[in-house]
Amino acid sequence: MKNARLVLLVSSILAVALSVGVAASAAGAPGGAKPKPAEFKPKVGDYVGTATAPNSGTSRVTGQVAKEGRKYVVQVLIQATSVCTDGEQLNAGVGFPVSLNGKAFKATEAGKDVFTGGTATWTVSGSFTSETALTGKAKKESTAGPNRPEVGTCTTGDVKFSLHFKK
Repeated sequence: MKNARLVLLVSSILAVALSVGVAASAAGAPGGAKPKPAEFKPKVGDYVGTATAPNSGTSRVTGQVAKEGRKYVVQVLIQATSVCTDGEQLNAGVGFPVSLNGKAFKATEAGKDVFTGGTATWTVSGSFTSETALTGKAKKESTAGPNRPEVGTCTTGDVKFSLHFKK
């Protein structure tokens, strides 16, 4: 009788330990953890490509990818035409560094518009399609200011771009 109780106790302990181990494995414990996917590493250096803007057609664009510490930073330099509500057309550009998050990048910056003296908002977003190619869109919007109060609001519209590593 004593042996039967001991066997029952040991088997109960083993059953509990086994079920806890299975649950821990399912929860991602080291014994059942899946390997971490490899970090995306774009090719660092200069990029070239084209941009298509609703107000100024297709043009050549350049960009760079750099590594700062453990992070990658993307900067695409785009020139486009901004059209204002009064019909005036102004030169506009988008080009500021954006941190890469996986394969994607997205950022918005605000500041003073050099032409109108009003506020300006620049946005850029995109993603890498491979380690040496990226696509995305950029936009600049600005408001009238003391330099040009008559222009109203101005926008480039969505400028679509595509770049590849410059060999």
